[in-house]
Amino acid sequence: LLLAEEASPRFVYDLETVSARIDEMNSLGTDRVFFAIKANPHPAILGLIEQKGLGFECVSPQEIAHVRQVFPNLDANRILFTPNFAPQEEYQQGFEQAGYVTLDALFPLREWPETFANRDVIVRIDTGKGKGHHKYVVTAGTQSKFGVPPQDLDELLVLAKQHNLRIIGLHAHAGSGILDPSNWAEKAQYLQDLCHRFSSVRLLNLGGGFGVPQKPDDARLEMAKVKQSLAAFRAEYPEIELWVEPGRYLVAEAGVLLTKVTQLKSKG
Repeated sequence: LLLAEEASPRFVYDLETVSARIDEMNSLGTDRVFFAIKANPHPAILGLIEQKGLGFECVSPQEIAHVRQVFPNLDANRILFTPNFAPQEEYQQGFEQAGYVTLDALFPLREWPETFANRDVIVRIDTGKGKGHHKYVVTAGTQSKFGVPPQDLDELLVLAKQHNLRIIGLHAHAGSGILDPSNWAEKAQYLQDLCHRFSSVRLLNLGGGFGVPQKPDDARLEMAKVKQSLAAFRAEYPEIELWVEPGRYLVAEAGVLLTKVTQLKSKG
């Protein structure tokens, strides 16, 4: 409220809340956590996330540039680039500036094979079944623009062999606002069932979409059950790395918009 006296409207963030959510995410026992910076690119928030050891998931060269501006000496392996329908030059920039690049369609590989030749990539797979708190945040299935559908995997393997493309990881993301604690282990199993087709896969990126309460009486995502289901998967497949990329989960409950009433009117 004191900050609101200085200037209004303004957003105010509580870093203790962000820190607590990061600790929850780190407790899941995954190998890597990347923060989807589209959820909130505020430098102070990014600074806390960097201190806690997380990486950064970026969807554009501009987001990569923003992270680089905040952290000029950041190790490239802490940047994950996941473009969608990006032009060729953005993929080129991604390979130059990020440690990991995700491919989620065959068009770039068909049309610009020279950009991907002799590279390591993560491939986003459309599992065919999405989840989320609204139909417009579901990111899997035939109504979604994301991911390589299973029927394209044969061609993907042919193109990868032709251009010496090493597929080191598989990625799946169901949607946003998911409260089903089994979602991420389900995605892990789906991707694991495809691994026999890819000799070089060493990691599975299970995406984000961790739901947060929208109203005071809303149920919380049971993170203990998420952890339990992922632990069961890890026990069966200890050799595979597991990644997640939360966004809103880390920041949505940490901010308020402060405004002032400037005029009043009564009617009836």
